[in-house]
Amino acid sequence: MKRILFVLLSLSIPCFLHAQFLLGFKGGLSTTEVNPSDIVIQGDGTGTLTIGLENINFGVHGGLWIRAEIGSFIIQPEFLYNSNKVDYRIEDFRSGATFDKILHETYESLDIPVMVGFKFGSLRLQGGPVAHLHLSASSELKEVPGYDLNFDEMTYGWQAGLGLDIWQITLDAKFEGNFTKLGDHMTIFGNDYDFDKTPNRIIASLGFFF
Repeated sequence: MKRILFVLLSLSIPCFLHAQFLLGFKGGLSTTEVNPSDIVIQGDGTGTLTIGLENINFGVHGGLWIRAEIGSFIIQPEFLYNSNKVDYRIEDFRSGATFDKILHETYESLDIPVMVGFKFGSLRLQGGPVAHLHLSASSELKEVPGYDLNFDEMTYGWQAGLGLDIWQITLDAKFEGNFTKLGDHMTIFGNDYDFDKTPNRIIASLGFFF
């Protein structure tokens, strides 16, 4: 995936030399679709720790994009701040303890999609890879004994969808798939855990350009 991003950005350099440029800003919401099985961890005794997905709240994003247009062909790198909040149900009965709560984690990342596609009048068809640069996180799950966060600096996925340009306003609807499983940052007493499915997102954005 790193190579694909590098190739696309490298190919965009000569394209930019002969292109019409647009600079714009966008912001919007995203909803995540995933239904994984619970993570069940056996304790030293007879009890278990169960981590289940309760809810993924709407994410918010906003930032800058640059588009090069050569005829109907377009290439559009984007640099978007993204924030998501996830609710987990924690049931911890290890060592005779009784712990049953809904706890929250909030993640912040810089999303860098590189959209490549074609424009037909006001309509755009586009798709390409996306990199997620981890910025920060806060977690109530640290209340769970042994729990820690271990985020990869960069994770990858892909996006595809439609866009519409009306005057100087842009509308975008994209589907995102990811190559990293939900909860891949979870570490408990030094052991790494994650859910059994990768999250998909539906992303809607509204923006404008100069």
